[in-house]
Amino acid sequence: WNIEESTEHEAVIGGLLAETTYSVTVAAYTTKGDGARSKAKVVTTTGAVPGKPTMMISTTMGNTALIQWQPPKEMVGELMGYQLQYKRTDEETFTSLELSKTKDHHTVTELHKGATYIFRLSARNRAGAGEAYVKEISTPEDLPTGFPLNLKVTGLTQSSTQLTWEPPNLKERNGKITYYRVVYKDINNQQDNNSNTTETHLTIEGLNPDTTYDIRVQAFTSKGAGPLSPSIQSRTMSNDFPTLNFGVKAVTKTSVLLTWDLPENYKSQAPFKILYNQQSVEVEGNQKRKLITHLQPDTDYSFVLTSRGIIAGGLQQQVSIRTAPDLIKAKPVSQTPQDGKMTINLPKVQTTTRVRWFYIVVVPQTQSMQRWKNPDEVDLEELLRSREGPMLRRRRHVESPRAYVAAKLTHLPPTFMLGDGQDYMGFKNKPLTNMQEFQWFVVAVLRNEGTDGTANYHLQTFYYQRRWVEEEEEGEACSRQTLPGGGSSPDPGE
Repeated sequence: WNIEESTEHEAVIGGLLAETTYSVTVAAYTTKGDGARSKAKVVTTTGAVPGKPTMMISTTMGNTALIQWQPPKEMVGELMGYQLQYKRTDEETFTSLELSKTKDHHTVTELHKGATYIFRLSARNRAGAGEAYVKEISTPEDLPTGFPLNLKVTGLTQSSTQLTWEPPNLKERNGKITYYRVVYKDINNQQDNNSNTTETHLTIEGLNPDTTYDIRVQAFTSKGAGPLSPSIQSRTMSNDFPTLNFGVKAVTKTSVLLTWDLPENYKSQAPFKILYNQQSVEVEGNQKRKLITHLQPDTDYSFVLTSRGIIAGGLQQQVSIRTAPDLIKAKPVSQTPQDGKMTINLPKVQTTTRVRWFYIVVVPQTQSMQRWKNPDEVDLEELLRSREGPMLRRRRHVESPRAYVAAKLTHLPPTFMLGDGQDYMGFKNKPLTNMQEFQWFVVAVLRNEGTDGTANYHLQTFYYQRRWVEEEEEGEACSRQTLPGGGSSPDPGE
């Protein structure tokens, strides 16, 4: 209601019954008595939700489940119907059905064989759905009815072929895949060869050079083998091709470091060519590594190394990778350095499920060292080898400062103290050097198949100037600030 003279325009009426309809009117009153009543408003109170029903589930041979139930023993208010939800335990979302109050059974069809399902049944009144009765069932396994997907070659040598694939479609697996069988043969020979693996990748060894092979793969459950996949053909490299062991040394979110070997007697200066994404990069014939940059995060790439003038036909090597995901969006923050130490605030990582280690890397800047534009330029393997003995460290003492790993961590804390002098899993977090400009960043080493991927965080720059207290001849202590020119000036507080 709306009365200008009154500030009380609402009231709470307690002590009502659940699931009951009431007629409500409002009247104003004074010391002389009540006024006229308002038009009646009809409202119905809600009530407590029902208890859980009882449920039984029986499966049939036709990939169906019969769900039967009885109403809740503790029923409050009028029963409006039932809500049935179900899903595979390895799926994220439920399938939800609203059923009428007169139903006492329902048949779910098209269940997958060899899967575990969770069912939830709850009764519903005007107040909402009550507690659910929860039950799990498992359907019997069968032979896979689908074949593995996306079979492809990811690497080649003169005597081997590296393969990857994906499991069959979920509904066609018909149980847990226990292993895969790769079936291959020389196209000029009818004899099949087999190799088994529990993984979704395999390297076939002992092949003949410059030979084309027909390759297929099939999945197995505890009940037996599924159908073979469509075949692909792969030609091993010729012995005339000079490179060996073309592979991936490191992967970041925007770059990949490719490496290869050369025979000891290889003298040719003819350049190699790396092909990827309709692009071509030339590499001098005596080089054995190449950093490919400006890639997209979390993206599949295939790289082919070939000699200039050599076309398809086996005289090339190929590797496939997926760049690291962009795990972090926000920039880390540096606080003011003091006494050889500095606190850094580290952003939260989106996920740690694939992270093996975190490395905090410090890069002292000198006139002879060009400032890095991107942490992806770091050679992590070289940094990890930098834990030398005392003799080499003494020799380096007179050299220019070098990049180093300050800490190795299993998880990334919210804050970290650079220069605290502590040992972190074999890496010394040494105090920061006075009058030295630094850059720092964090490298997350991911768990990958075959090679470690690294996801590098934003590069941070800071300039450290140490304050110290020195004794004067008279015994008085004064605080001084180091200047870039090497001198000192009194502290402003003096």
